[in-house]
Amino acid sequence: QEESVILHWKVPQEGLGSYIQVKPTTDVDETVKFLVNTTDRFKINHLVPGMTYDIAVATVNNGNMSELKTIQCTLKPKPIQIIVPYDISSNSVVLFLQMPDVGVFDGIYVTSKGGPNATLALKNDNKVTIENLIPGTEYDFYVSTVSGNMLSSVYHVPGVKTCK
Repeated sequence: QEESVILHWKVPQEGLGSYIQVKPTTDVDETVKFLVNTTDRFKINHLVPGMTYDIAVATVNNGNMSELKTIQCTLKPKPIQIIVPYDISSNSVVLFLQMPDVGVFDGIYVTSKGGPNATLALKNDNKVTIENLIPGTEYDFYVSTVSGNMLSSVYHVPGVKTCK
C-alpha cells in the first residue's frame, strides 16, 4: 500500500493487549503510538508513501509491557503522474517527468525492451537522460519511482524512436 500498512502478529495469550509504535527512520515526523486490545491485526493509515518506518509491537499484560519487537517497512512510493519525451538524439532520450506531489522517493527506475535498465537520480529540472541507445530504434520505456527496494506502479511511454 502507498499510505497504509496492515500488521499481523502473534499474541502469546488470549485476552492480552498490544502496544504499537510507528516511527519514520528520518527525524522529520514524530512517533505514533497505539494501544489495542484482543487483536493480532491492525491497519495503520495516513502514512507517507515511500517512507521507511520502524514498526515495533509489544504485548501488554496488566500494565506491564514486553520487549518491543521491531521491523523496518518501506511503503510503496506514488507513481509518476506524466512523462513527456523532451529531447531525442541518436544515442539518448531525455524524458521530462511530472513527479508525485506527495511522498518520498530515492530515484527513478527505467526499463525498456532491448534497451538499458537503469536506476537514475532525478535532477532539479525533473528530467532524466537514458543513454546508450541504438540510433534509429523505437523504444517503449517503463518508468517507476523508487524508494528503498520498493517500486511504484509503472508509467508506460510507448514508441520513442531515436534519431538515425
